[in-house]
Amino acid sequence: MLAESGNLLMVGSRVRDNDNWMKMSRALVDAAALAATAAEKKDANALEAAADPITTACMDCHRPYRDGGRQMGVPPR
Repeated sequence: MLAESGNLLMVGSRVRDNDNWMKMSRALVDAAALAATAAEKKDANALEAAADPITTACMDCHRPYRDGGRQMGVPPR
């Protein structure tokens, strides 16, 4: 589901630009694939390790596109 979300961000009117937006969306797909593979293998350590790339993909995209440059989780002033 998370990988498909990344794919959907790269389609049609959802695309914000053809540079960073697409790279960040692809990073989400790749990070989700790591987690899916770990889950399929029932590898808890690999699943735990996959959390960091997912978090990074989310933060890297949310910061410029959703949060206007502020740190994720920090309320606006």
